[in-house]
Amino acid sequence: MHKLRGFTLLELMVVVAVAAIVLTLGVPQFGEFLRNSRRAELSTGLFSALSQARTEAVVRNTEITVAPSGESWTAGWRVFIDTNTNGLFDSGDTAVAEYDIVHDDLELITDPETTLLRFQRSGRANQTVRFTLCAKTRAHTREVTAEVSGRISLRDLGDLSDSGFAARCGSA
Repeated sequence: MHKLRGFTLLELMVVVAVAAIVLTLGVPQFGEFLRNSRRAELSTGLFSALSQARTEAVVRNTEITVAPSGESWTAGWRVFIDTNTNGLFDSGDTAVAEYDIVHDDLELITDPETTLLRFQRSGRANQTVRFTLCAKTRAHTREVTAEVSGRISLRDLGDLSDSGFAARCGSA
């Protein structure tokens, strides 16, 4: 006589219960993981764009402009040679690079509020600008800074005690 193989109803119910518990615990963390990954991607992309703009200014011996692609920095940004120095990418300007952002759930704040950043042929910037990519908590907030000296830095605000976090991102 040969035995039937399969699962009992009790075994199936235990598997479904364990799967439900795992999904209940895992799905919220996965969503936060995706938001943190997007935030890291955006801040690293901005850091790279600013570094590239500074390098291109020195190599090409000309002023390079970094400006938002759309109405704000959250739409992406463009690195270009602004031949008429109006701060806008026009038909006579030369594109160096363009970075499009497809994540509309991220908040990027500039301090001071600015619509462009220029790197001179010496590699120096026309102003110091701090780009803060806000998260719900300081631990997941990242900041890219371009200083007048031309130094570009990227840091996680969770690593530091920074009293200006709440003022910049509107949360504690």
